[in-house]
Amino acid sequence: MNNVSSILIRMKQVLSVKNDKELSKSLDIKYGTIDGWKTRDSIPQKRLKEFADSYNISLNWLLSGAGEMREDENIISFTFFPDIQASAGHGCNNGDAAKQYISYPLEYARDILNLSNLKSIEMILVDGVSMSPTLSDRDVIFVDRDDVEVRSDKVYVYLWEGEVFVKRLLKKLDGTIEIKSDNPSYESEYMDKESFKSITIIGRVVKNMRLEDL
Repeated sequence: MNNVSSILIRMKQVLSVKNDKELSKSLDIKYGTIDGWKTRDSIPQKRLKEFADSYNISLNWLLSGAGEMREDENIISFTFFPDIQASAGHGCNNGDAAKQYISYPLEYARDILNLSNLKSIEMILVDGVSMSPTLSDRDVIFVDRDDVEVRSDKVYVYLWEGEVFVKRLLKKLDGTIEIKSDNPSYESEYMDKESFKSITIIGRVVKNMRLEDL
């Protein structure tokens, strides 16, 4: 059975969500998009292929429910946004971004990222040298989208005034946040607790790798 309602049920199963609202949030799409799929009884083939590739599931199973859900339980794929660059400098304005999927053996990925739950990991590029030597220009960084609670002296990707940054964040006793570049040539910036609310934390950087080593 490959009607839209059945496909949506299987998508929810993969993402461990209960309803269309949670599904739209997990897919980062508008709730009305799912309503549109239901009305037309059609989901774009490209969207289905991306979903299957992203979560290492069989496209045939997603469409029909036939066969095994996962073709290989020992492989994991991360979403890589090569056009999104987190500035280790003065900010990068990123528009709509293309996606790629980078696959690794599951145990290898767990080992290099030192994480057991890898579902929230996404990959983007570093632009600039202000986080050198920790992060180099054109490094690929692995970002844990679920880790958005600022803990002192960790490196985070964040959105501020429409631009994407990657910096080290340090909490001061008075609530002030120091936004620090690891490169000593760059001075730190400071935000009080109220001003810091204008920043959206995208996630914590858990690993970096040279682009050519992917």
